[in-house]
Amino acid sequence: GRDMDKMHESGLTPVACENTVTFKEAKTTFLCKKLFKQTIDTDNIPADLQEKFYPTKDDHDMYIAEVISIL
Repeated sequence: GRDMDKMHESGLTPVACENTVTFKEAKTTFLCKKLFKQTIDTDNIPADLQEKFYPTKDDHDMYIAEVISIL
């Protein structure tokens, strides 16, 4: 979503769901509680994978979450 609004460009229909948003077209929605977030240090990724997946060394975050409910 860095260069565009993915939600609006997708054509999906947003629907309010508890304290968040899901989509009318979704077959399944997982409601999760975030337990942990950490930015991935690309220097710890093997060089061949860095070149393939992180050529610009852009940051990504890893999340660990607890599934609260499945709709």
